[in-house]
Amino acid sequence: MKPQSIHVLLYPIGAPEAEVMACENSNSYIGMEQYRLIKATGRFPGARLFQMDGAVAAEDVLLIMLPLPQVPLEIIERFNRVVYYYDDMSTVKAELPEYRLHFERVSVYISPLADTAAQMNAAGLKKSYHVPWSMCPIEYSINKSEKPSMLVDMDGRDFTRYSIDHGFGFSQRLLGLGIQPFAFKRFEPHCPAELHPRIRFIENMPRPEFLRFLSTMWAYASGIRGSYEFCVLESAMSGCALISLYGALPAEHWQRRSYLKYSGEAKFEDTLRTMLASYDPLAVQQDALALYPRDAKQQLEPILRENFG
Repeated sequence: MKPQSIHVLLYPIGAPEAEVMACENSNSYIGMEQYRLIKATGRFPGARLFQMDGAVAAEDVLLIMLPLPQVPLEIIERFNRVVYYYDDMSTVKAELPEYRLHFERVSVYISPLADTAAQMNAAGLKKSYHVPWSMCPIEYSINKSEKPSMLVDMDGRDFTRYSIDHGFGFSQRLLGLGIQPFAFKRFEPHCPAELHPRIRFIENMPRPEFLRFLSTMWAYASGIRGSYEFCVLESAMSGCALISLYGALPAEHWQRRSYLKYSGEAKFEDTLRTMLASYDPLAVQQDALALYPRDAKQQLEPILRENFG
């Protein structure tokens, strides 16, 4: 396996590095973060972004790091060795028409979720491995707000619209505890009138600005289910406690310090008070570095060697 033979496919497809880094699409910044860490290991000095007009040798590997259905089949078919490393896969999705033809051409699947990799192997669908997402070092200091604060994240997709009701119901209980809830402005039209003056709504912002905002939050609460939320990792690296609203987050994150599950429990306020009493953002960050280690990309080398020699 030649280290210079890895073509990393990110979104926008075929774009130069500067364009990918400037793109605010979540697929772009997740993929670019992993790509930068792959380069930083020093084990793949020739790894490069895929270029539409680039030459492809028989031993070259295509490493896909964006949702599989977004990749034109003709790109995948140019390679004999294809690795799919992304969170957008499950045993169910592998059988869907929009995934099946693409996934059949994948040689190896790598998931940032251990459970997903195990399920894929148990089902015999594709040889699969677990390599967690991770992040480059953050370039800002963590300065938490004086008053306890929490970003309550919701999901506007049709099949998870109930997360909006859950999010505002949870926010009401936070206010009763003297905790300031924040929410994205796109959910403002759904906010109950009696809560509206008390919730702080924020606009979408470029990722560096969003990370600095997270560094001021005491906690991040997510009602978004159905995918591995990169915000969970970002909030951990920013020293935020984590709340899973109505089972939204996978078990992968349950090992984190300052983690709670909320499903409308009557005595949740007591539980939250106890957690916040011992809240230590630096300890949260230390746990995050253990769960999502920056050197995790070193695991790619033995995976490629095992499968491609």
